[in-house]
Amino acid sequence: MVTRSQFLSSKNFVGWLAKPVDLAALALFRAFLGGLCLYGTLLFYFSGVVDNLWFAPEFRFKYFGFGWVGAFPEVIMHGLWLGLCVAFAGILLGLFYRVCAIYAFVVSSYFFLLDQAPFLNQYYLLLWVLFWMSIIPAHGMLSLDAKFRPSVRRSMVPNWLVVMLCFSMACVYFFGGVAKINADWLRGEPMTSWLIGKVGETFFETGLATRDVALFFSYAGLIFDLLIVPLLLWRKTRLFGFSLSLIFHVGNSVLFSLGPGGLGTVSLGFFPWISIALTMLFFPTNWPRKILGKWLGEAGGETVSANRVAKVPVVLLGIAILFQIILPVRPFFYPGNASWTDDGHRFAWRMKLRWKTGTTRYFVRENGHEELEKVYPDGFITDYQENMLLGRPDMILQ
Repeated sequence: MVTRSQFLSSKNFVGWLAKPVDLAALALFRAFLGGLCLYGTLLFYFSGVVDNLWFAPEFRFKYFGFGWVGAFPEVIMHGLWLGLCVAFAGILLGLFYRVCAIYAFVVSSYFFLLDQAPFLNQYYLLLWVLFWMSIIPAHGMLSLDAKFRPSVRRSMVPNWLVVMLCFSMACVYFFGGVAKINADWLRGEPMTSWLIGKVGETFFETGLATRDVALFFSYAGLIFDLLIVPLLLWRKTRLFGFSLSLIFHVGNSVLFSLGPGGLGTVSLGFFPWISIALTMLFFPTNWPRKILGKWLGEAGGETVSANRVAKVPVVLLGIAILFQIILPVRPFFYPGNASWTDDGHRFAWRMKLRWKTGTTRYFVRENGHEELEKVYPDGFITDYQENMLLGRPDMILQ
């Protein structure tokens, strides 16, 4: 009979998932995530972005199956958002971390599901990260909880927690690359149109807005997305892959940033920075100890027993993995081009694949009447929602 310790130490996949690993990298990631999200929630609140996106709309575009998610009175909505600020501060400091992480995940999910008009891939990625962080005991070190509550101190966590964060980021890269294998992207669109539109902004010059430059960026992005995960998984190429990711994400931040103010600032927002932080988790999780040295101490001093740490909820992992694979794959089984029909476009990491603009007129015929009446939606939806309607048939139908 194989004992539990023998099973966990054996060379098998479950044993690898259950293996205790250093908490140091996750503790730093927790603080970075909390600080980044705290900055974002405060910026959105005081700049008025959150009012325009989530508080002001009277009509809200629903996700399929979530039509029951409705808005609370405005004072409660403001309270929920300010509660997010407090929760992210708690995540940053590691103070009442578990409560703050669960609150951040639940309330962020509520705002996300409230209206599909503000959908951005970065918000969807954040929900996955918050979900896993609500499970990870990332307050076991470098936190106020660990300082004042010795019972939460630890220096090790099961490997599957790190693996699932890395898997979520790997899905972003891989499916983002697969989605780029289409006729438009391979002929340099919409990159060419974006580059032309950037002329005159900051350092961008007319000479860079050419088809050759657009083709270079397009194919470089495609190759990067498809190869970055293998580069990060192999120890010998991991540092090179991470260096490429730095160049890629920082370059995207500069290229697609629209400057301060307005809704343009949310086009990429924190996506490059959280992607870089997640990419760092592909390294062995004890790397902070090699840099910070004695300040972090040695791993194992506060470690709980390996039998307690090494638990793998196989059903949870299976559902999470299946969910993150099925949603990006489903557009390939729908009729038509998802970039035009929007069927399956969301939740599939189809990022920066299109640039739509147009004019829409709305006519209503009442049942039993022949005449058409022209209606103007700006009376009951916001300017931002109306702009999002252009080229999105599912929202127009709602």
